[in-house]
Amino acid sequence: MGMEEYYIKNMDMYKPVINNYTHKVVQKLIAESGIKKEHKILEMGCGLGRFTLNLAKVGYNLTITDANKYYTEINKRFFKSFKNVKIIEDPSSINDKFDYVIGFNILHHVDISIFLNEVSKILKKNGTMAFIEPNPCN
Repeated sequence: MGMEEYYIKNMDMYKPVINNYTHKVVQKLIAESGIKKEHKILEMGCGLGRFTLNLAKVGYNLTITDANKYYTEINKRFFKSFKNVKIIEDPSSINDKFDYVIGFNILHHVDISIFLNEVSKILKKNGTMAFIEPNPCN
């Protein structure tokens, strides 16, 4: 069985859930960054949507993307009933502008200087980047 088949077949195992940890982390990001529901938000590196779900359930206007195509397939299926969540399959194809670009636990996976340069291109004038990292060194 290939990776894609595995992820699709076992999708129920990977569905995002709201728990105390994800709720606390998302609330911290909201409080610290000033994100409002009317803002246009891009979540980079959304993974399997465990933080996305916390924002989507309360009505934030989200566009999500991840470089992992298997995660994207799962997210397309899981979030299809959410009218406030748009999924971009290929992060390099983003050509829109956002009020906020956010991410959870992803900065340690990227080359920071290249990543920040790319993010700055998709932020609206006076837009904000807000990222939560598990390690203070990141």
